[in-house]
Amino acid sequence: MGGRQVLLLPKRSAAQWAALRERIEAAARRAAGPATPSGAAPGDG
Repeated sequence: MGGRQVLLLPKRSAAQWAALRERIEAAARRAAGPATPSGAAPGDG
């Protein structure tokens, strides 16, 4: 179907993007469930 899809992101400062990323990563860790018996979170390594 041709054409490139362009994702338009709102203009934010680097600090705002970093804070947003932290929130997303924290939510992802919570969704992943409890840590493994080794103490590492699933996916760490």
